[in-house]
Amino acid sequence: MKQFQEEQLMGYLGVVLYEYLGEEYPEVLGSILGGLKAKLLMSLWTRICFELLESLKAHKEGICRATVNTFGYIAKAIGPQHVLATLLNNLEVQERQNCVCTTVGIAIVGETCSAFTILPTLMNEYQVSELNVQNGVLKSISFLFEYIGEMGKDYIYAVTPFLRDALVDRDLVHRQTVASTVKHMVLGLAGLGCENALIYWLNYVWPNILRHPHTLVAVDPVLENEKSKIFGRPELTMFI
Repeated sequence: MKQFQEEQLMGYLGVVLYEYLGEEYPEVLGSILGGLKAKLLMSLWTRICFELLESLKAHKEGICRATVNTFGYIAKAIGPQHVLATLLNNLEVQERQNCVCTTVGIAIVGETCSAFTILPTLMNEYQVSELNVQNGVLKSISFLFEYIGEMGKDYIYAVTPFLRDALVDRDLVHRQTVASTVKHMVLGLAGLGCENALIYWLNYVWPNILRHPHTLVAVDPVLENEKSKIFGRPELTMFI
């Protein structure tokens, strides 16, 4: 009902459940209370999510940090999908601070509820959205891999085709953001047996070193980290 925006019907259902709180059978009463709890959590927390979006515009860093952390707490309480939908809609806003805080919020939701709960939605949103939202999705994935560290090992092969396409995109910001994502992958996955994937990434990162100064800023740390984490192994020095 919530998915199809049947707010009025949900409100009527809540009234009906409230009227049955005098139920004498414990099992039935327990089910009624469970239904009321689900209804109240969904409607109250969803409304709070929308109100929190305004706090992302605050000029104080502490307020923004507390706000994005709150999105993680709410996602833990009611599940990530409703919170994620709210944040993805907010990526359409053009104001930079708002967008950056939103991407951090998405990454925190993924860290709190596990990355697999948001990665499919993010990759699908990238395929159908406008350029500004695509940049936000890539930035969210970059923050996500920064936060989850070595747990990214479970997802590196799943996101490889998606990020590879973004790394050869014409948009410089796309390539710069994906280069940062690869950097976080390298730092988090060093020594975990993913060297073949990281070498594969190097083939796509390397051509970007001559493209644009902004891309170079993102590419340099990747090359340094890949060289130290991978090429330090004697059996891989042939790739240098």
